[in-house]
Amino acid sequence: FKNNEVKIGISDYARKELGDIVFIETEIEIDEEIETGDTIATIESVKATSEVFTPSQGIVSDHNNELMENINNIENIDEKDFWFIKYKTDNVDSLKLEHMKKDDYLIFINSD
Repeated sequence: FKNNEVKIGISDYARKELGDIVFIETEIEIDEEIETGDTIATIESVKATSEVFTPSQGIVSDHNNELMENINNIENIDEKDFWFIKYKTDNVDSLKLEHMKKDDYLIFINSD
């Protein structure tokens, strides 16, 4: 959350649960307006096809072209670099309240 900009990606845990990722597609354009719940990426793996949705409305400011170009080396991409788009939103404060911090998320995924 920097300068009202949010990155949307998936965690290492989610990436490992998907298995070998073979394809990632995003059809969202830079400067495009997005709404809460819009699909911003589709991830195809050997186990499943999954969609990634926006948590709030905003305007797309960047794509992670490096991720898309390195799909064959995806297991070596660090979690902080595993994002699909960045977008600007006025809802940063509510997003911070609604979503888990990383430490809380790690406790959640490791609990039974």
